[in-house]
Parts: sequence; C-alpha cells; structure tokens
Amino acid sequence: MKAADFSYHEAVNLQDAIKIKAQDDEAVILAGGQSLLPALNMRLSSPTCLIDISKISGLNEIKIDGQTLFIGALATHSDVMNNKIVKDNMPCMIDILKMVAHPAIRNKGTHGGSIAYGDPAAELPALAVATNAEIIVSGQNGERLINAKEFYLGLFETGINQDEIVVGIKYPLLKQGQKIVFDEVCRRHGDYAMAGLIANIMGSKNDI
Repeated sequence: MKAADFSYHEAVNLQDAIKIKAQDDEAVILAGGQSLLPALNMRLSSPTCLIDISKISGLNEIKIDGQTLFIGALATHSDVMNNKIVKDNMPCMIDILKMVAHPAIRNKGTHGGSIAYGDPAAELPALAVATNAEIIVSGQNGERLINAKEFYLGLFETGINQDEIVVGIKYPLLKQGQKIVFDEVCRRHGDYAMAGLIANIMGSKNDI
C-alpha cells in the first residue's frame, strides 16, 4: 500500500513547528520516521501534513541535569547507546535499546519519537514509566513537564496538546542498589515484541 496524500513542511525552528501544528489538528510530527512511515504506508495514520523537525538544532543534547539524565528528543537510539554519559549513569538504557529493531533503524529512530508515538510494544515508553521519567513538551504557552505515568493515556494516546511537541525526557538517576530489569519476547531479534516485562527494583548492594 501507499500513504494517503499529505502536505510536507520542514520546520526551520521549534517555534515554526509549533505554529504549524497548532493550526492543523491533523498534522503529525516527523522526526526519525521509523515508526510513522510504516504506519503511513499501511494507512494506519492519515495526517494532512507532516511537520519535519529533524533539521532543528539543539534537540539532540544528552547531559546530566541536576539529579536527572536529560535526553533531547532528536537524539537517535545510536546516539544514546554510544554516549559516555548514558553508559556511566544509566547503562540499563543501552541494554534496552539493543532490543530496538536493527542498527539501521536505531541510526535513524529518535528517542523523543519513540516516547511520543506511544506504541505499547516499544521499549522506551515502558522505561519512562518504570523510572518515573518526566516528558518535556513545548507549545505556544512555553514548556511543561508531564510525568510519564500521566503522559500515556492509552494505546498510541498521550497527553500532548495539539500545539505541543516533545523536546526532551528527564530520567531520574538511579540510586545505589536500584536496578532496572527488562526483557521481552519476540519471534526473532528486532521484531515487534509480543510481550515485555520491566521492573524497577530497589535494594542494597548486599542484596542477592
């Protein structure tokens, strides 16, 4: 199948993208496109306009922000997996991202895109909820933080308002003795998960 007709807008900056999105209820944000484009081709999604934010600068930063690990929305899965800050502070995220599809897709797919898409079979939304992460969205009234447990409302349904775009995610740094355990069942590595499990375990270094 082929996607239904739609218009295309390459945003020059974040404010430009927000303005276009606010004006069109059926517009959809395009970042890496690794989840969206297959949905378009299967006509599971039929937007009037794709707003391409992939060229906006400053949305791929990865840094420690206070007691949180901040990951910009346009950081690719490969960017995150190869980042020393992530490796030193939340290595479990790298292990989880290894389960995301294949290298070619991880090179294009974005952290914010996976979070915003809200696919129940995806790994990052589960991690965000389990770690009590905060999603940073930006709109016409500025930025706001949404707790991940409140961000996801249902299957592919989130708390993003019409004029808002995900710009970053804040993950609380793991405490001493805290462990994140993740596993999933799929027909073969890289396929969509048929079932997944994530656990946030608190304990001491002496726990077995």
